[in-house]
Parts: sequence; structure tokens; C-alpha cells
Amino acid sequence: MINAFVFNKLFYCSTVWGNTSETNIKKLQLVQNFAGKIVLGLRKFDHISEGLKTLQWLSLKDKLTLNIAAMVHKCLHHRVPDYLDDKFQYRSQVHQRTLRSINNLNLPLCRISTGQRSFAFRGAKTWNSLPVELRTIESTKIFKKNFF
Repeated sequence: MINAFVFNKLFYCSTVWGNTSETNIKKLQLVQNFAGKIVLGLRKFDHISEGLKTLQWLSLKDKLTLNIAAMVHKCLHHRVPDYLDDKFQYRSQVHQRTLRSINNLNLPLCRISTGQRSFAFRGAKTWNSLPVELRTIESTKIFKKNFF
């Protein structure tokens, strides 16, 4: 019931609203915590952090990071429409210099902080922060499973 009525609303279009403020993310984390308390039968002032681990639920921030990384993975493996597929380029496509970061994604130039909240920037930054062995996985399902 919680998955059907709460989490589908909570994570709907999370790649779009995932760049919201920390205050809003904390409010949404409280919704997830309350849902966990309902599932586990805990009282209002009981701690939920261990309960979330037993339920194997990711925190809201981790779930948003996973959603962004999974969408970038799909973009890089051409499993999305072309308008999303064109948002990311490897650094090797931008210049021919040999660097350690040649397999990283190119970060788009953003002069203001609003541009840094865009999907293209956040996605490239999240992808570049992942370990190399995770970035080389072909299957999206296995990628999500090995993410955390």
C-alpha cells in the first residue's frame, strides 16, 4: 500500500524536482520516515533510522542520486529519446588531449547556480563521482543493484 500510494507520488519525476532545496528534501524525508513507521508499527517518537535499514529503503537523498545515475546510465547506453541522449558527452569527444579524466563526462559550462541545478550538469557530476567499475556495467538493472 505504501509503495502504491506514497512512493509513486514521492518519486514521480524525481529527476526533474530532485534539484530542489535541502529544506524540501528534508520535508520529503519526513514523509518517507512516517511511511516507514507505519509499515513497522512504530510510535510517533521512535527512531526510524534502523527501521529503514531493516526495510532496505534508501534515504531520500540516496534514492534521488540513484535515480539521476540510472537516468544518465540509460542516456549513455541509448535507452532514452534523442533529446535526452544528446545531453551528455565524454571529454574525449570534446578534445583530443590525453588525461586521466578522459572517460568522464564533460560538465557543461554554467555561469550561474541555476545552470548547475540542471539535469545535464547534475547528471554529469553524479556520473563522474561514481567508481569506474560501476560505470562500465552495461545492464541498467545490474547497475541499479550494484549502486549502493
